[in-house]
Amino acid sequence: MTPRRARVYASVFVVFVGSVAANVLLLQPRALPHGEPSGSDAPLRLAAAATAKTTTGRDGEASSATIRAIQRELKAAGYYEGPSDGLANLSTHAAIMAYESDQQLELTGLPSDALLRMLILGTGRTRVAGENPSTAVRGTPAEQLIRLVQQHLIARGYSIAAVDGRMSDDTRRAIAAFEAEQRLKPSGRISAPLLAKLQRSPPAGRVAFSR
Repeated sequence: MTPRRARVYASVFVVFVGSVAANVLLLQPRALPHGEPSGSDAPLRLAAAATAKTTTGRDGEASSATIRAIQRELKAAGYYEGPSDGLANLSTHAAIMAYESDQQLELTGLPSDALLRMLILGTGRTRVAGENPSTAVRGTPAEQLIRLVQQHLIARGYSIAAVDGRMSDDTRRAIAAFEAEQRLKPSGRISAPLLAKLQRSPPAGRVAFSR
């Protein structure tokens, strides 16, 4: 092979490799910018959620990626106003409980893959007028958060028989009365706005949330 022909072959090879690389880069799906999901991209959001593998830790909580996605979905649905930071804070637990109550689910307050799929796909049964919110409570942090709310309400003079972590009738009535007093829509359930109002002006004495 002459030197001139070798140079021609080398040039053709470089052009071929470059075109293949360009096609791979240009045809590769672009990642969506980080931010709030739109209402018409449920398949993309579900695919992204599938990549957020959970790592079971204390109380079976999900990974920070799953929690972050849940926070974004709850915010889009009007249940949550905090940052999408992947931290399962009190406001996140309360927002999850409000969603669970509206869907007539067991109250857990826990972020999970199943919850994220439900939020994205819009599955679950929405409460209809006249139905009571869910009263079945399972595990921490739901019980601890209910106790915290009960302590706050009792300290403000609302009548609740016991600080027991249960969504009893008197607990729901006290929540609804406090919501009405604070010009919130009376719901009788745990929610992020309720928690924010209670924590904004804490009563005298020490009210703590234990994990």
